[in-house]
Amino acid sequence: MPTPQWEPAEVLRLDPYSSGFTCIGYAPSKGRRCRNPIACANRQDSAKILLEMSRLDPQSQRVDDELEDLASRLLCRRWHQDQALDMKRQWRRNIESYRAAETARLRERTEYLVQLLFTAAEVRAERSSTVRAERSSTVQAERSSPVRAERSSAVQAQQSSTVQAERSSAVRAEQSSTVRAERSSAVQAQQSSTVQAQQSSTVQAERSSAVRAEQSSTTQVEHSSIVRAERSSTVQAERSSAVRAEQSSTVRAEQSSTTQVEHSSIVRAERSSIVQAERPSTVRTTPSLAPSTLAQTRATTLRIDQTATSVVHLSIHVSSSATLSITTGEEPGRRENNDSNEGESRRQTDPDPNSSSPPEALPQETNQPETNPSPIPSAANLTTPREEAANATSSEAPIPEPPTPSHHSHDRRPIQGDCSICFEDLSSGGDTVWCRAQCRQNLHAECASLWLASQEAIGRVKTCPYCRAQWAE
Repeated sequence: MPTPQWEPAEVLRLDPYSSGFTCIGYAPSKGRRCRNPIACANRQDSAKILLEMSRLDPQSQRVDDELEDLASRLLCRRWHQDQALDMKRQWRRNIESYRAAETARLRERTEYLVQLLFTAAEVRAERSSTVRAERSSTVQAERSSPVRAERSSAVQAQQSSTVQAERSSAVRAEQSSTVRAERSSAVQAQQSSTVQAQQSSTVQAERSSAVRAEQSSTTQVEHSSIVRAERSSTVQAERSSAVRAEQSSTVRAEQSSTTQVEHSSIVRAERSSIVQAERPSTVRTTPSLAPSTLAQTRATTLRIDQTATSVVHLSIHVSSSATLSITTGEEPGRRENNDSNEGESRRQTDPDPNSSSPPEALPQETNQPETNPSPIPSAANLTTPREEAANATSSEAPIPEPPTPSHHSHDRRPIQGDCSICFEDLSSGGDTVWCRAQCRQNLHAECASLWLASQEAIGRVKTCPYCRAQWAE
């Protein structure tokens, strides 16, 4: 950041940092400075402007622009904004006077410095002249005295002794430097040899460790491949044994289901023939017992049918679970859980064979001659109690009629509530009309006429203001 060249706050006699700073304008009616306070934001902005001005040359054009901005911020908005140019001129005069004073100070300082330089030069010249005079006097005195020869010989002896001492010290220094260089070279050679030996040992150790790591990794890979092969062989053997066991269980279940189905069909045929053979005699002798016996026989046949169907469902489920386990490779525990869940769902959906729902009563047959017994029905013509119940429910259930479409009624609604146009009570008085097209909403006659007239004026079709259907007179 550039250093400040001058202090504009001191030159312009401003202190915007104080909280009690007021407008800088002049109030002619009061004959004094304005006392309206200046906003904090304007004071902060003026402080920033003063800081920028301190880094500029007081004679630059930019300073004039900053002065104008500063005056507009430090004058009150209500009365003294028109005094901005006057304040700018006054501040410019203050800056000119400050600059003149600064130039005068600089001139005085330069003159003072020049005088100091001249005096210092005179003092130096006087000192040098005195020193020269003293030296010349001492030299002349030495030349004139008889002790000069002795002093010169002593000086020469001293000079020679110093030269010899310097030479001997230089020779000693050279010898010591050569010895030191030889010693340092020997030490460096020893250090380099030891470093090379250490590097070779570390390289050999790294190579041996890498070889060991490779050997261990290869042995681990071979061991893992052998373990995987053994595991895969054991898993395949277990799967094949499980598949064989499931296939044998499915074959046994299918054989048992087929034998049970054949047995149940034979029992049905025999019982139906017995029932039809005993039906005429029981009707003639004991007509009151026929419905109970028929109900018992039907209950037994119903139980036989349900056991047969359950066996068939079981065989189908076993075969499907076996095929599913073969294709997907599920575990036996999961298949048992799935079988138990499917059995529970079938128990919930299939009806209970031991339920207390009474069987349907057969209609009483009319007395027929003994010479014409009813023929024995075949197994194909027999119907199970489930089919008879389904036929009875389908024949007795009434067919629902389709709902008739609802049409809008053309009756008028009761006159109550508010009008949809003016939102006033309909029962307050006046004639009312209502929508005959669709919504049957009541309206004031005046409101409706105004609405319809406005639509005619626009050129639109007359519509209801409530449902927008075409208005019917």
